[in-house]
Amino acid sequence: TFSDTGFYAPTFRIGSGGTFDVMGMTLFAEADPEQLCGFLASRLTRFFVKNFVNSTVHTQVEGLKPLPLPKSNLNKNGVALLVHSIVEHQREKPRYDYATNEQLEIDRLVYAAYGLNRADIAEVETWYARRYDKLANKQRQNLRAAGKVPAIDGWNVYCDETGHLPCDRAPEMILGAMLVPHDQVKPLTLKLRERLAKLGWPRSKTGDWAELKWTKVSPGGLKFYEAALDFFLTEPDLRFRALIAPKSPPPPKLPKPPAGADDPGSPAWEKYHTLLEETAPAVVDHQQRHDAWYYDRYFDLLRDTLLPPAHHTIYVDVKDTRGGARIKSLESRLSDAHYDWSRSGIVEGVRQIHSDEVLLDQLVDVLLGCVAWTHATPQRNEGHTPSPAKAALAKKFQAALAKLNGELVPKVVIDCSSERSPAA
Repeated sequence: TFSDTGFYAPTFRIGSGGTFDVMGMTLFAEADPEQLCGFLASRLTRFFVKNFVNSTVHTQVEGLKPLPLPKSNLNKNGVALLVHSIVEHQREKPRYDYATNEQLEIDRLVYAAYGLNRADIAEVETWYARRYDKLANKQRQNLRAAGKVPAIDGWNVYCDETGHLPCDRAPEMILGAMLVPHDQVKPLTLKLRERLAKLGWPRSKTGDWAELKWTKVSPGGLKFYEAALDFFLTEPDLRFRALIAPKSPPPPKLPKPPAGADDPGSPAWEKYHTLLEETAPAVVDHQQRHDAWYYDRYFDLLRDTLLPPAHHTIYVDVKDTRGGARIKSLESRLSDAHYDWSRSGIVEGVRQIHSDEVLLDQLVDVLLGCVAWTHATPQRNEGHTPSPAKAALAKKFQAALAKLNGELVPKVVIDCSSERSPAA
């Protein structure tokens, strides 16, 4: 049976077999009642009904008939068992909090039955949180109390990338983002720096600490990078997501870049790009299309990284001196993607930083290096140089991933994009 009217309607329950009349909305189906009830009471079904059938507080029987039930998967998962568990618990305790328990797995199974990817799921979950904000906030509080989601209202998001230049001949671009609780940025930075210092982390001639950088991993310094990796793996509130996107071959006959041209904003970089504009306009056109693709993939990465309704300040490494407008556009797109039309602060801002000045962003570079190592073998990337130290660090990272327990908000997520960079 179901209730057809109300702010949270339709709501579904297993019928008792009693008499029904005009207002006793009852569904008769060939499917298992508990299986069907689980699908109909899922967030995805609510998303379908409110967005594509009837957005008002009323839901009639005719509005449920068009729902596309995945019949091929209907009897191949544990939805019925979970619904049965809810029913049994509610018989003993009518106010049993199933939303913090079985409902999480029901929604996951329903998403899988419909074949939704992470981006699709994020859209449904964000819509639910915006439409039913009071209910969603209360459910989130219960999840936090149960230790199933981080009890954090503000995050810093540190981002980095590798293989992102159009002419570096890397087979993939890999973007990474690490979530750090806003109020833990300074304590965690000091803690990591202290751990490295105890191992003898060197300073420069000016007294500044040396930079953690994947390209500098060597047998002599491996202990520092292993310590940094252990730090990430053992800090419970840190989260990391990577996105791997395939790249097209670079433009042919590209002028050879001078030394220092890979440093965005440097005189050599500016001189090289001026040369391209004057001698290779087709290359410049490719560069512009590549940049658009680059920021689109950053949007994909961050859209799935953010945890609304918490607030997020996003830090990206300086790419070039012309990135300001694209950064503002990225900020606006992320807010819109999370239905933050009023700009309440889900995205407080996207800011450019120099990674050599931010230790936690350097940690992202190390994590990206570990991910990239397993996706850039000598057979697939001619620029891949064998390194026992890097191989050992990447192996340590992969071994740790295999041991991580499944969480509602996973500690590490590695996604792959199907959007290839534009061809020359």
